[in-house]
Amino acid sequence: MTSKAGYRAYKSSAIDRIRKCLKAFNLPVRNTLEMMQRGDVIVSGSAVLDILCPGLFTPGDLDIYVPRGKLSNVLVFLDSHTQYSAVSLASTASAHKGWKYDTSRDNGLNEVYLCTNDSTGKVLNVIETSSNTATAPIFLFHSTFVMNYFTWDAIVCAYPSMTSKKCGLANSWRATESAKIQGCREKYETRGFHILRNAREWDPRHRCHVDPCCGYTQRAVDDQATMWVCLSQDIFEAPYVGDSAVTWRLAGTYAYCDSGVLDPCRGWVVGSDGIFIGQLSHF
Repeated sequence: MTSKAGYRAYKSSAIDRIRKCLKAFNLPVRNTLEMMQRGDVIVSGSAVLDILCPGLFTPGDLDIYVPRGKLSNVLVFLDSHTQYSAVSLASTASAHKGWKYDTSRDNGLNEVYLCTNDSTGKVLNVIETSSNTATAPIFLFHSTFVMNYFTWDAIVCAYPSMTSKKCGLANSWRATESAKIQGCREKYETRGFHILRNAREWDPRHRCHVDPCCGYTQRAVDDQATMWVCLSQDIFEAPYVGDSAVTWRLAGTYAYCDSGVLDPCRGWVVGSDGIFIGQLSHF
């Protein structure tokens, strides 16, 4: 932000959009934010992208990420405060083969519950991660423009410049993508987002492996390139962003952006708990 007034104006707008997002999914705003604070819970997925780039599409569901061991607290909250009914993915896998969540691989996910509102038909995906860090799977998503989330206290965007221009890097080491990933990206392209092959398409003068816009650069939640918008404190106060020590590197097909030689490298993410996730999630 270029000024305190500008920051506060954006913060006010962000708070309003988060409230509208939660209300759109029939969640009590104050109680939900309090539950998120108590359980280190975050919200991610297309609903957060709609907060950052509003008006382009209507999110079909809401993705709630929970640290390992705290899933039951969220399910109890939904049962007592909402009209959502929860069913485990494990018991419905055969009926939902098209689901984007796969807990059978090393992608940071432990268990997933599908929660449907009995009155409105709205859908929540409550996702327990495989570590103490709820945010770790976010940085394994298929493209950088969906690497965003909000906590009870902040909105976090990993690649804000690109995302604001409705474009992002592909997070993949494969020369040919699966049909599921292709379908995912095509969905976002119809929503107005563009997939870049590498950072040269964004900035031809960028320094590969150095500049934060480069997919081959190691990044961190607490680096200067990650955008934090604090929802409860003043401009100079540090908001709660989950695990601020999370670091990641995107997957890549080549050794560097201008290389024509295939050198596939899987993406990875690691949190402050030291748990390393080294395979790219197929979200």
